[in-house]
Amino acid sequence: MNSKSFLFPIIGIGILFSSCVEKGEMRCILPKTTISSNSPIISGDPIMLKTPKIEGAAYYWTGPNGFESNVQNPIISASTADMSGEYKLVTSIGICKTEELATEVTVIKNVTTCAVNNYEMTFVNAPFGKQTFIPHYTDGHGTTENSYTLNTGNLDLNLNVFFKGNDIPKTGNYTIVNSSAALTANTVHVDFNWNSILYYQAISGDVSVSFSNGKFMVTFCDVPFANVKSNNNQKEFTASTKFTEN
Repeated sequence: MNSKSFLFPIIGIGILFSSCVEKGEMRCILPKTTISSNSPIISGDPIMLKTPKIEGAAYYWTGPNGFESNVQNPIISASTADMSGEYKLVTSIGICKTEELATEVTVIKNVTTCAVNNYEMTFVNAPFGKQTFIPHYTDGHGTTENSYTLNTGNLDLNLNVFFKGNDIPKTGNYTIVNSSAALTANTVHVDFNWNSILYYQAISGDVSVSFSNGKFMVTFCDVPFANVKSNNNQKEFTASTKFTEN
């Protein structure tokens, strides 16, 4: 028996039917789609997977550690480094499916974990107590000294984190070096002043930078600080902070 084929467009789906049911074949073509994520991220931040909405579609996501989701844009809270890997999506309408799409997600292990609230700076053995930053003081900008600065503060304290180059820093962990050392792609300078009278610089430690909705968050924990006027970089106190771009 000879068969004839007809193409019926139905809500953006091309379905090929054969007039001979016994020997015919059916081929479904769903619209092309895309997937994306907020990778790379720091562990502890959520993984956000995204795909455009297709009316009437069902979504099937898979990923590392047996991850599965039928949500269009799933969010995996409290990420860990072992959640890094390839996340895949198949979208379907009835028996029609898209080709499997994949996106690589990188979760960088956070090395700065401490109990500090956003917009706060706490101290141990310092001549001043906990400070609360004013959110609209918090921003980032390039400088003429070939460094990008993330800064925050209040009426008494001004805190700066300096990165190499004039570009916005990438998500990741950075090593604090003394202000006399040249910056590299993986190091930072950290300093602050108190009432524009006392000046302190961080002498070691780590800083983590992450981004959410295009806004940066900076964290460091138990970082030793020395008086800038001290030539021996002797630790005077430690400090911890977290602040988010306003």
